[in-house]
Amino acid sequence: MTERKPDLLPISVRDALEYVAHDQAITFKQLPNTSLSGLDLKNSVWLECDLASCDFSGADLTDAQFVSCNLAGAAFSEAKLRQTAFVSCDLTSADLAGCNLSQTQLISCAADRLQLREAQLDKAVMAQTGLSGADFEASRLDQSQILDCVIENVSLTSAALTNFVLTKADLRSVELKGVQIDTAVFSEANLSGKDLSGQTLERCRFSDGHFIGTSFANATLKQSMFVSCDLSRAVLSGSRAKLSSFMTCTLDGADLSDSNLLMAGFSGSSLRAVNFTASVMWSAVLQGTNCQAARFERADLRQADLTHADVSAANFSVAEFFNTKFHGAEIDGTLFDGARGKVLGTDQERRIAEVYTPKIVVLDHEAAYGSHQTPMQSTG
Repeated sequence: MTERKPDLLPISVRDALEYVAHDQAITFKQLPNTSLSGLDLKNSVWLECDLASCDFSGADLTDAQFVSCNLAGAAFSEAKLRQTAFVSCDLTSADLAGCNLSQTQLISCAADRLQLREAQLDKAVMAQTGLSGADFEASRLDQSQILDCVIENVSLTSAALTNFVLTKADLRSVELKGVQIDTAVFSEANLSGKDLSGQTLERCRFSDGHFIGTSFANATLKQSMFVSCDLSRAVLSGSRAKLSSFMTCTLDGADLSDSNLLMAGFSGSSLRAVNFTASVMWSAVLQGTNCQAARFERADLRQADLTHADVSAANFSVAEFFNTKFHGAEIDGTLFDGARGKVLGTDQERRIAEVYTPKIVVLDHEAAYGSHQTPMQSTG
C-alpha cells in the first residue's frame, strides 16, 4: 500500500527565513508565486516544497539543497547558485540564464526548456535529467558532465565545452552552431547526419558513437580519438586531423580527401572505398585495415604503415612513398600508376615467423627436445 504524503502547508517568507537561520530543513511547504529576491538563503534545505514560479533573482543560494521540489517556472536571474543541488525536482521552464552554477548538481530532474543562456557551469553535473528544449547558448561548461540525459532540441550555439563529459546522448536534434569543444569525452553519442563543418573538436575522445553521414568538412580534429565508432559515409574532406586516431572504426565510403592526416592512426578499422585523395598521410598508421577499393591518388604516404592491410583494388596512382610499409599487405588488383618513392614490401622471413604456430609447425631444432609431433620442414 502506497504511503500517503503529508499535505503541503503554506509558509510565509518570514517563517522560511527563520528555518534557514536555525539550520532547519523546510519540508512539505508551499510558497508558490512568491518573491524571495535578494534573500540570503545559503545552506538552506528544501524538501517536497511547492515553489513554482517563485522569484529567486539575486538570492544567495550557495550550498542550498532542493529535493523533490516543484520549481517549474522559477526565476533565478543573477542568483548565486554555486554548489547548489537539485535532486528529483521539477525545473521545467525555470530561468537560470546568466547564473553562476559552478559545481551545481541536477540529478534526476525534469528540466525541459530550462534557460541557461550565458550561464557559467564549471564543474557542474547533470545526470539522468530531462533537458529537452533547454537553452545553453553562449554558456560555459568547463569540467562539466552531462550523463545519460535527454537533450532533444537543446541549443549549444556558441557554447564553450572544455574538459567536458557527455554520455548516452542523442545529439541529432541539438543545435551546435559555433560551439567550441576542446578536450571532451563523448560516450555512446549519436551525431549521425549532423553538419559539423568547420567546427573545432580538438583533443576529444568519441567511443561507441554513431556518425553515419556526419559532415566534419574543414573541421579541426587535431589529436581527437574515435574508438569503435561508425563513421560510414561521413565527410571529413579538408579536415585538420593531425595526430588523430580512428581505432577499430567503420569508415566505409567516407570522404577524407584533401585532409591533413599527419601521423593519424587507423589500426583495425574498415576503410572500404574511403576517399583519401590528395591527403597528407605522412607516418599514418593503417596496420590491419581493410582498404579495399580505397582511393589514395596523389596522397602523401611517406613513412606510412600499411602492414597487413588489405588494399585490394585500391588506387595509389601518383601517390608519394618513402619507406612506406606494405609488409603482408594484400595488393590484388591494386593500382600504382605514376606512384613514386620507396616502398618496403613483404619480408618473407618475418612473414613466416608471423604465421608460425608450434601446434602446427615444428622447426628442425625443436625435434631434438623430445617433441611427439611429426617434424615439418620449415620453409625459408
